Amino acid sequence: MKRKGMMINPLLLLNVIVVMCIVAFPEIDSSWAKDKKKQTVRPSQSQAINEISQKVDQQVKQPEYDIKPFDLTIEKLPSDYKGYDIEKLYHELENKFPKKDEFETKEAYIKRIQSFGSNDLYAFGIEKHTISLHSKYDAESQLFEVIITSTQKTEKTVIVTKSSPEGTREYLASNAYGAQIVVKEYRGTQYGIGLVNKEKFGTGGVKEKELFSFFKFLKGFKEHSIKINLLPDIARSLKENLGILLICQLRASSDPISYVFKSYLHSKPTFDKPTELSYSQKFVFVNLLEIWVYHTKTGTIFAKEKIGSAKNEKI
Repeated sequence: MKRKGMMINPLLLLNVIVVMCIVAFPEIDSSWAKDKKKQTVRPSQSQAINEISQKVDQQVKQPEYDIKPFDLTIEKLPSDYKGYDIEKLYHELENKFPKKDEFETKEAYIKRIQSFGSNDLYAFGIEKHTISLHSKYDAESQLFEVIITSTQKTEKTVIVTKSSPEGTREYLASNAYGAQIVVKEYRGTQYGIGLVNKEKFGTGGVKEKELFSFFKFLKGFKEHSIKINLLPDIARSLKENLGILLICQLRASSDPISYVFKSYLHSKPTFDKPTELSYSQKFVFVNLLEIWVYHTKTGTIFAKEKIGSAKNEKI
């Protein structure tokens, strides 16, 4: 038998040659065929990807936390100012001042705590979506009201400033009668300040109440109100870009003697509110000195209030 010769499709052969050229010479621009003197070299694919990634990172990069002591004389804040990172400070203090153990006397422990003695000022921003911050506007009186809320944890007055979610899950729960409902659980960590000078917080119009029915399991709500006269358009912009700074000095608590303490927040779900909260809580002890109200985008400061004073300083 005679074996017939294989016929090669000329068009297919041409395509193969073109592909081989592209693979072999990926960096050379096709303009070489028109003008060899004007050959151009394209950036490599990895370089292009890196450039795009850097541009994207610059666009979505979150504002950095402050790392310097706060300046009370400042008249305008940087755009998107967030203050000092309470989470970072908590862990620094926890590592620097470990708890007293059985091999250390109480006197030595107190001296170790007191050796820190910093009078630096720290400004902590309150995140919008915490139970600590609420605002409302009355168009009739043109009053914009900011409400900062503290709660009680084992006789300590605390203000949550930062919440870090760590996950959610749904599960089926039932009561004693066999009725079932889907419960959504939220888990995470909250950070904030514990007020050593708690008796001064809320001077001038403090109300003890349960501010939100969703958090009615929490006790000892204490409400601190700041009111500012604003035109409606300005009030609307401020509400959308509301920033609150808690300006503090670190102060160790007396019982127990420490700069930090831990707690836990847990709420049980009900059929009316099938939501479960499970948050570890970490607080830094401070003296709260001032509260500032500002616009996060423009940095404009609308009010400064010294804690314990009867008047707000309006800007």
